[in-house]
Amino acid sequence: MRNRQTLLISAGIILILVTFLGACQRAGTEVTQPITDTASPSLGLEVTETVVPTEVLYTAQVTPSEVQTTAEVYPQPGVQTLAPTASATQTAYPSPLPSATKEPTQSAPASATQSVETPTSTATVAGTIAYPGPGIYPTLTQPYPGPYITSTQAAYPSTGTSTPRPSLTPVGSKTPTQTHGAIITGAPTVIGGSGTPMPTIPGGIGTPQSTPFELPPPRPVSPPPAGSSVTIWHAWNNTETDTLREIIQSFQRLYPDVTISLQYIPLDDLYNTYYTSAYQGYGPSLLLGPASWGPKLYDQSLVADIDPYVPPDFLSDINPAALASGNYHGSLISLPLSQRGMVLFRNASIIDTAAQTFDELDLISHQVTRAGIVGTYLERGAFFSAADIPGLGGMLMDEQGYPAFDSNIGLEWFDLLADYDKAGAVTFNTNRDLDMFKRGRVGIIIDGTWNISLLQDIIGVENLAIDPWPVYGTGHMSGWVEADSIFLNSNTTEDDRYAALAFMGYLLDPGVQMMLAEVGHIPSVSIAQPRNALIRQAMVAFSNGAPYPITVDEHILQLYWSVLDNAIKGVFLSGDSPANVLKTASDKLNTEINNLQTLP
Repeated sequence: MRNRQTLLISAGIILILVTFLGACQRAGTEVTQPITDTASPSLGLEVTETVVPTEVLYTAQVTPSEVQTTAEVYPQPGVQTLAPTASATQTAYPSPLPSATKEPTQSAPASATQSVETPTSTATVAGTIAYPGPGIYPTLTQPYPGPYITSTQAAYPSTGTSTPRPSLTPVGSKTPTQTHGAIITGAPTVIGGSGTPMPTIPGGIGTPQSTPFELPPPRPVSPPPAGSSVTIWHAWNNTETDTLREIIQSFQRLYPDVTISLQYIPLDDLYNTYYTSAYQGYGPSLLLGPASWGPKLYDQSLVADIDPYVPPDFLSDINPAALASGNYHGSLISLPLSQRGMVLFRNASIIDTAAQTFDELDLISHQVTRAGIVGTYLERGAFFSAADIPGLGGMLMDEQGYPAFDSNIGLEWFDLLADYDKAGAVTFNTNRDLDMFKRGRVGIIIDGTWNISLLQDIIGVENLAIDPWPVYGTGHMSGWVEADSIFLNSNTTEDDRYAALAFMGYLLDPGVQMMLAEVGHIPSVSIAQPRNALIRQAMVAFSNGAPYPITVDEHILQLYWSVLDNAIKGVFLSGDSPANVLKTASDKLNTEINNLQTLP
């Protein structure tokens, strides 16, 4: 029994020793295994890192009612205050733009989802061309920036000297200081911020004369004071407003401490709303509207004379016919943001080349007139044809609004109207010419640029062209040029005025003008080179257009068209002498204007 107990104790001791030795061997094996550290690349070992892609969305300080994934892009008038988030990653503003040939139209409200992808390091994407970034003179010392490039405008084809144009009698409250960012009417959107990439622009129609390229904007010498703000009232549609926001974003790359605000007001209400607000001493810093609003607003001291702030060189590249819309009583009361008016439309499938002179136009018209096709179908109504008077070197009215057409130039105008009959068909204040053109039965008509989109959709963009005005006699044919302008509120003072003037100048930068051309605005800056061929052609035509006479009352203008229409009918329907009808028309207008001037 004693021996058996001794054996059991010995076996237990041996089992314990074997277990202990096995544990030691396992511990030694683990210590000799190689170490892999995925968190310490300094050890010289290979590190594999997996990054989960995330989508960057706009964030803003919003009220509970604004917390939506889908927001109305173009709401009723109102102002939202938005501040940029303090993020190291800037987000690019989306820039889907439609065809560049669309004329500005009033759009119905639409909704869209606000989301933006993380910007890349390049300024272009596939299928797009990056326009040069708008900038200002690097050595600017005056408080009004201008274009940063210069160019020489091509001379108009003519056998003589340039035709002089008639000279017309040349008529924002402080906004609350905001933090860096923008106040935008519409869906929550952050505009601006230093380091924001320049927006890219989708492809358009036509080829620019030079290849656009990306230019870093020069650093301003004298930026507007920090904390200054600019408020803009406008009646632009959704697409135009999106482009305006991109321009603001680009502007704030130069001036990151300037607050920009936009407020949409329907066009039918914009003038009266501004008038009331400015009359009471407040309103926006800047107003975007037709140049024809200017004289009445200036007469009531509701828009400012900006001539003291504008360097002469800045105006040298603006089309004179468009610039004239801001000249009133020796003051510069607005700047032309874009231009529109009458042009010579041509169907290239019928007439494949532009005529340089009216005689050439006559010849080409006869060559193509056959089998139901008419070479030219020209409008003889006074509203359409009276612009030929300044085109020929005369004046429709003097600086006081009294008639000035009873002259040799007036007689030459009637010679031109008579030659309309020789060239082709003629209409008188009807739409027959436009209807025939849309049906592909007419080679050339006179109509407004607001029909560009309509005509290219009907006859095909490849068939539509806008020609320079042909030379005739001592001058050339012409058409009225009207401007859509920028006005400075006379209530805007001190720092805000400085910032508002800076933004006015920025809107007339060639790069900005090309951006606006993408949504149908025809640039008033002659050195801008928009991609759309029709817009470039319209700019050439407008370079010899006549400034629309906005400095007289609309009632007097309608009186001019009525009296001149009767004079035209007297010559071509009744066989009256052109000299007699011109004198009769002039006498009647003088009498009517005098009567209006003496009314209480």
